[in-house]
Amino acid sequence: MNTRYLKRMTKSIWLFSLLAGSVGAIAITSIVLAWEFLENPGGLYHDHHQIHWPIVYETAISWLLEAFIVFTLISAITYRLFLNDNKSNQFTE
Repeated sequence: MNTRYLKRMTKSIWLFSLLAGSVGAIAITSIVLAWEFLENPGGLYHDHHQIHWPIVYETAISWLLEAFIVFTLISAITYRLFLNDNKSNQFTE
């Protein structure tokens, strides 16, 4: 078993997963936060005088962390199943 190949594969799967997880989480969080801010149920996010930044921050962090975890796991599985170039040669050499 080639240990260099395993190290390279592990490095690339983590880089791909973290990048995809970050991009996906930021996109989903931005969409949900904008939607909730514009909808503003019960004046929760803003009123006529000010924006309630602690509520906005709390909503953004809660969506960002959960979406990051989900997108990172999905992208790692996707990479492993579909995007790995040398699946057939994985345990040779």
